[in-house]
Amino acid sequence: MTLIAAYRSYGIPVLMGDLLITGGGMSDDYRRKICRFSPHFVVAWTGHLILAEIIFTEIRRKMVNHSLTKEWLESVLTSYQVEDFGLLSIRLVGWIIDQGENCFRWNSEYPSELFYGEPMLDGTGAPFIDGFVGQGNIYDMEYPEAIDLEKAKEHCLFLATNLMSEEILKPGSTQSYGFGYAYEMLCLTESGFQYIDELMYFVLTVKFDCNWKFESASIENPMYTYSQQNEYAIIHKLNREGESDLSIIAFPGSSTDLSEGNDLVKKYANAFVNKNIAIPNVYCIFLNYIGVNYRGPLFSMLVNSDDMEASPIKIVRGSQGKMQVILHQGTLEEFYRDIRSDQEL
Repeated sequence: MTLIAAYRSYGIPVLMGDLLITGGGMSDDYRRKICRFSPHFVVAWTGHLILAEIIFTEIRRKMVNHSLTKEWLESVLTSYQVEDFGLLSIRLVGWIIDQGENCFRWNSEYPSELFYGEPMLDGTGAPFIDGFVGQGNIYDMEYPEAIDLEKAKEHCLFLATNLMSEEILKPGSTQSYGFGYAYEMLCLTESGFQYIDELMYFVLTVKFDCNWKFESASIENPMYTYSQQNEYAIIHKLNREGESDLSIIAFPGSSTDLSEGNDLVKKYANAFVNKNIAIPNVYCIFLNYIGVNYRGPLFSMLVNSDDMEASPIKIVRGSQGKMQVILHQGTLEEFYRDIRSDQEL
């Protein structure tokens, strides 16, 4: 199965999807679950891959010389019959921006109707994020009507960081439920839906002594980077020793030929060999606090590459392209004291 979600965060339409496809309970392959057909029309899918290939190819074909409206989308998807799919099935959720921001769901078992509403969550991973987006409308408690793109992006990244921490600290824990590996997110901006990309995820374990003083810190293996280019997601899974896996992941029914994917593999493989890896826009860090006879609650921290001055964690590119993490121990100790004090009240 999978994890897909169409919801609203701080007034901003969001679409999220994982990259894992499974069969028979085992990990089989990777595919992008969210597709930006146009700046104002985005779709996520769950179900049988072969149907995603067929339907996405048909959507692309019918987009030519047509305005992408609600009526057009309804005419495309509701033209199918249940008999067209046999024993296979697929479900779609997404957004189409036409006379408003329209969140929709379509199910091949009920193909004659397109359902509208918010939020739309689906897949085996949906229960895992229900607490984050289950109400479908994350908002500022003080200014509930405010529309805030930056806060929406931050919320997306906090959610993704929590999910990615499972991949790092408990490998296979989400995949046993049929979703995971990595996640993609789209947010609606003034120019249309844009990916939140150029990211690095890692878990930082920070240990303290019996006097609540900083003792040591280490980055857990593995780390992940995510970027996207055209119709491909690029995932690097790497460790401190320099070992890495590279995945170039396409959409179902991709409109590009295989040569572009092969060129991307060569480009990023050469970047690894030459230690010429682009600096991420955002470091998504999951802090794992450990004390004497104590393991604290885990929480996320975002560090922007262009604004690290106020952060207790700074990341710089060292010699030979190696990443160096610089910690402000006093601030981390203050965080730790606050956490321990709150829990012991």
